[in-house]
Amino acid sequence: MWENGKITLSKFILFGILSLLYPLSCVSTDAGLSLEELFDDVDLVVPAGENHPLDSRMLRHNLILALDPSTFITKSEEAFWENALNRLEEANPLFKVRTSADTDSFRSAYGEETKVVCLKRGTPIEYVFDYFKPCSSSKLAGVDRWFKQCSATSIGWINYSPDILNIYWKSEGINYPNGEIHIGEPKTVWKKASIGHTFILESKNLNASNPGYVHQEFVALGDSINIIGTQNERRKRRDLSQEEGIHLDRRERNRAQRIKRVFTNVGFKRIQVPRKLMGSIRTFWQSNRNNFYLEMFPQVHINWWERETTMVVPPFALKKEWHSAFQPVLEEWSGIDLSPTDLYGIRSYHRGNWLLNHVDRHQTHAVSAIINVEQYGMESDWELEIEDVHGNVHHSALHTGEAMLYESARCMHGRPRPLNGENYTNVFFHYRPKGDGRWWDEDLELNPPGLRPNDIEKKEL
Repeated sequence: MWENGKITLSKFILFGILSLLYPLSCVSTDAGLSLEELFDDVDLVVPAGENHPLDSRMLRHNLILALDPSTFITKSEEAFWENALNRLEEANPLFKVRTSADTDSFRSAYGEETKVVCLKRGTPIEYVFDYFKPCSSSKLAGVDRWFKQCSATSIGWINYSPDILNIYWKSEGINYPNGEIHIGEPKTVWKKASIGHTFILESKNLNASNPGYVHQEFVALGDSINIIGTQNERRKRRDLSQEEGIHLDRRERNRAQRIKRVFTNVGFKRIQVPRKLMGSIRTFWQSNRNNFYLEMFPQVHINWWERETTMVVPPFALKKEWHSAFQPVLEEWSGIDLSPTDLYGIRSYHRGNWLLNHVDRHQTHAVSAIINVEQYGMESDWELEIEDVHGNVHHSALHTGEAMLYESARCMHGRPRPLNGENYTNVFFHYRPKGDGRWWDEDLELNPPGLRPNDIEKKEL
């Protein structure tokens, strides 16, 4: 019935007719359990800290959670969903199917019209009522589209082995060539896949007797980035001199002063991150926190030569999803229509890291956000130092689940004091005004009162 992730309509209809005559009941039912009790099931939930000491409780499997078909009013609807859920469970063994008759809690959590939801493997239990993909359709085509979306994922690799790697897609015992991965982070390769797809990576030129030879199999269980081999650490930068620091500060202030367009009265604002977005970020992070590479910068604003920072890269599709989800929040704050530009990945700073005050690249980083994904072992707050649009200095402690919205090409910002803690992890979002080629020196009459050209001229007089 399911071929390459797609429902075959004729087979679904035939199965429906047969199953009315010979009902199936292979779906696991927890009819007497509340949703909270269901999410305490150790078969479904990884206990806190089992995979990593910092991980909260999270889903062990990709999960399809549905209202128990017996709760539906009509027999036809009951039969449709019982058949559909049985076939879903048979279609992909990497999805677990659970039902519950706790209708009030289910509808309160997931919506009055929702019959079934899909939850991703790795979702923290604290976000299972925020980060999910619902289905309310009672049509075969709607269920087809929904399950295809639930199954869609991306898998990526960064190659630090000594050889180019061949990629093979494995299906029914046959390995199909599917590209190559060259060496280094800039050569990262991503593949769109469905949950359960299998890939094999193998060294192109080396054989099993050679050091560094690679032959590894990967099953797509959810969005993931994978590091192959060992990254060579390169720390060749001498320490930053006082004269160089003064020069860099002067240069960054000159860059900030070139930005004449201002969007808000202050230039920054701290907020709580929308829970659906935070749930998605935390799901990816908890599943990939160990799959990082060491960052090496050409500039010296971060003391990477003393203490490295690490980066975990999300797939392009997930970056796009995150960018789109957060964009309305920044548009409401800034009062302008935005276009997404950059979202590099999830960066972790470590004890002793510092970040000199600076401004961001003006062509692409007009309105930005910092989200704190995680921090631990903190002996004191690692405050963000930021100047408002009037030049006043502020200090703000950002906590997990909070975001700092800021005009990043205009407002000087940094963390000049060394991190007094074990780890501080952020993800950064960047946008620019939509369709505005030279946003930084145009439409200045739209600046907030007191920051328009005539206002500034009056102040100077």
